[in-house]
Amino acid sequence: MGSHRWQRSGKEKPHYAPIINFAGDPTNPEKYGFGGTWFNPDVKLRVFTSPKDWGVGRNIEFVGSMPDIALLNDIRRTGGFGLIWSGDPYWLEYMKYNCSFKLSTYLAAGLPVIVNSGTPARDIIEKKKLGIIADSLPEAIERVQTMTTTEYDQMVNSIDDFAKLIRGGYFVKRALTEAIFKAFYD
Repeated sequence: MGSHRWQRSGKEKPHYAPIINFAGDPTNPEKYGFGGTWFNPDVKLRVFTSPKDWGVGRNIEFVGSMPDIALLNDIRRTGGFGLIWSGDPYWLEYMKYNCSFKLSTYLAAGLPVIVNSGTPARDIIEKKKLGIIADSLPEAIERVQTMTTTEYDQMVNSIDDFAKLIRGGYFVKRALTEAIFKAFYD
């Protein structure tokens, strides 16, 4: 494969680590607004944004932005969890109607996700054992801290088959097929 493609070596799978990956700036008050209050000495928050002064001494690693393929490789290698979260009611409502790029990115990389219990993807995440459903960030963090390696590995194994469908474009192909069918035969 070329260097521009996502490269997955052998049977490499994400490993348990008390790390929560967040693609975005968690201090954005309009969307997220939790970064400035983050502190947990046992669970690291990795954010894919430029370094900020508020992160000093809060167990936050600033990774910076990166292209999609590099992001997939980075979070797969680092392990831990992918966070899809907003504390703002407007953005929570928006997430109900938006197929989250972050959700598919984390799952394509094989990472279990952490989502708010009001997320529309809740049912599939619960049914397929793709991650953690929580009502608050402290609850999510506590679930990350108390998870065993065996529980994590079971989630990663559940995600593996689902991730192949995402990487292979199954859901896009299915949506296009259904749209064409509706357009011509409905």
